[in-house]
Amino acid sequence: MRKSSALAEKLEPLIYEFPVKYQRDRTGWMAWPEGLPVTAIASTKVGARRKLRGALRAYFRSTLRHHDPLPVPR
Repeated sequence: MRKSSALAEKLEPLIYEFPVKYQRDRTGWMAWPEGLPVTAIASTKVGARRKLRGALRAYFRSTLRHHDPLPVPR
């Protein structure tokens, strides 16, 4: 087991809520949570939401792995 995985299992789960904004243009949908440096683009709104979830997982894993502070929701 990796150190970051072991660390994540020892921590209590945190629940963060960030409002997600969606914008549509002629080529598809873009989604981003307010206050986070993460964006997802797809041809459908459902696809953008799915990609955003994956991007958020990667962002928070990286943040924990590099011991960066977690963002605070507004």
